[in-house]
Amino acid sequence: MKETEKKNSIHINFLGTSGSGKTTCACKLFCTLKVLGYNVEFTREYPAECCVRGEFHKLYDQVGVLAEQYARFKMYDGKFDIIVNDYSLILPIVYAELQDRASTQKDGFKQLCLDKANEFNHINIFMNSDRNEQKDSSRNNDATYNDKINDKTIEVIKRNNIKTAKYTWKEFEKMLVKLPKNDIKNLIKTIEKEGE
Repeated sequence: MKETEKKNSIHINFLGTSGSGKTTCACKLFCTLKVLGYNVEFTREYPAECCVRGEFHKLYDQVGVLAEQYARFKMYDGKFDIIVNDYSLILPIVYAELQDRASTQKDGFKQLCLDKANEFNHINIFMNSDRNEQKDSSRNNDATYNDKINDKTIEVIKRNNIKTAKYTWKEFEKMLVKLPKNDIKNLIKTIEKEGE
């Protein structure tokens, strides 16, 4: 495909803490779209892969996390109509602020995350954590740390005026089921409306 023929992909990014249902909902959305015949791809979050490999030290390098995740977004951008991402490029801001690392506390890093995120046509979905409804997670974060991630994510979204729809995983699943099975435009409009 020539560069001038590049598609304008829609990136649907899921944000949320460990156990919020983010990955479950992202996978369900991807599978639903795939079965319906959409030209869709799924990207897994890099930090989850680090956890599976036991490379927890890499989670403290938010510059590296941003670079790895950005490369995944860029690899698929323009090659698919829709890309469902189990991550958002604003999440390194959240974790950098929680980790309080000097290298990523500078405004330049935060702006870099926002600039990289804005390179893509994207819709953000925040999976609001409900401690009573949390699913099993590979990270084993305790409830207190999950609450901090949840609160910090909301703070970063508000502070940077990031348009984001908010759902619990149960609400998202209900919304997905209610929509006409062949109408992705209606799904996107519904999510965008929630994000206003």
